[in-house]
Amino acid sequence: MTRRLFHTGLLSTLGGLVVVLSAACGTSPTHAAAPAPTPTQTAVASPTPDAATQKYVALIKSYWLQIQAADEATATTNVAALVCLGKVSPAAPNEVQFVDPSKCRARMLKSLVVHERFLRLLQNIAAPPQFSSDDQVFRTQIPMGIAHLKTLISVTAHGSKDAVLEAAITYVADFFPLVIDALNNVDPSVVHN
Repeated sequence: MTRRLFHTGLLSTLGGLVVVLSAACGTSPTHAAAPAPTPTQTAVASPTPDAATQKYVALIKSYWLQIQAADEATATTNVAALVCLGKVSPAAPNEVQFVDPSKCRARMLKSLVVHERFLRLLQNIAAPPQFSSDDQVFRTQIPMGIAHLKTLISVTAHGSKDAVLEAAITYVADFFPLVIDALNNVDPSVVHN
């Protein structure tokens, strides 16, 4: 008996569904098709970064801020770029007359501390999977940059403006574009340049 009621109920439901579908397809002249319901869009929350990702991004952000401080860089000026590269603006050519070896040395000694500290901190943190290639860039390029930075510091002690400019160009080449691109990828909230 229960099985018969179930089949009767199922047939009744299927029959109702056929009538509804027929009406929707326009096969029944007596039933007007109901307007299609508008889909409701639900807001999908963007995933919250896990603690490890937040820690990694915070390390990258801190590194950049410290480099900017060491360079005495703002949105409109960069003392290190002026005294080491002879650049009066990011788009300007290098002009050796603006290079100042002693001022460059002061800026680069501060940068050296920042780079070495960053590498020490980086050794104690695992990169989240989405940043593994960026992390590899940091771990390979920054040590090369440090080696060239030490050469630049040495040249500033007794070198000519031309020698300082040449060493500074070599140092900067270790960071542009690879490290800068990696910084932009990990922390897109800041334009790194």
